[in-house]
Amino acid sequence: MNKCFKKYALLFVASVVMCSVACKKDNKSDDPGGGGGGTGLVIEAKDVIDSDDKIAIVEAYCFEYYSADWSTIAKGKYENDGFKLTLSGTLNSKYLYGIIEELDEWAIISHPNAKIGGVSGFAALDRDNNEIGEFYCFGETDNGWIGILYLYADRDFTLKGSYTYEDDDWYEVETYDCAFKKGWNAMYSIEEYYDEGDVFILTTKKPSGVIFEWYYYDDWWEYDRKMSATGLRDKLSGKMPHPAKR
Repeated sequence: MNKCFKKYALLFVASVVMCSVACKKDNKSDDPGGGGGGTGLVIEAKDVIDSDDKIAIVEAYCFEYYSADWSTIAKGKYENDGFKLTLSGTLNSKYLYGIIEELDEWAIISHPNAKIGGVSGFAALDRDNNEIGEFYCFGETDNGWIGILYLYADRDFTLKGSYTYEDDDWYEVETYDCAFKKGWNAMYSIEEYYDEGDVFILTTKKPSGVIFEWYYYDDWWEYDRKMSATGLRDKLSGKMPHPAKR
């Protein structure tokens, strides 16, 4: 397993989408947080940036890792430049994956048999039920960006650890700092870029002072070219087709 594969393995397991570019606006999004203890999770998007009046329906979908298939797990109307979806309090086992199978040797997991799954994406459909785009939620920092990942855990467990790679003129720091509760959780993917190196953090602790905004993109492939994480995800998965292309 090469270094790039290791860096994004957990993101691939979660089958979630992240973004590395944004334009600052004043539209603010509520962070839904995590629904531990087997409770459902309400995801609400308000004042979606670059909204389109052709959007009629929003679907949250999951990727079935072993069968390489996609399924809708929540569906709702799109109105007033926003949507509200409620994820069930339980997630079918076919969407869950053994987390330890993809972890680095420096990662410490409290329950090696723990399994997770995640919302793979949020699809925008028109009135004829055709997929026309995707929604993404993220926030900017001074040196990078933060994506929200909606993950389901089959038990309480912690994931900790940190690794630093250094050479003469470059460094990379990777850190896991997660405490999952059984049920739905919000995990934050933090990437920061500096002249001398990069910092990559996965944490269940909500970063302070960050405004999370929802964005709509009607061109998946154009958006995909802008995303380092999603581009790598496609490579790891053998360029699996996006649901709009299936």
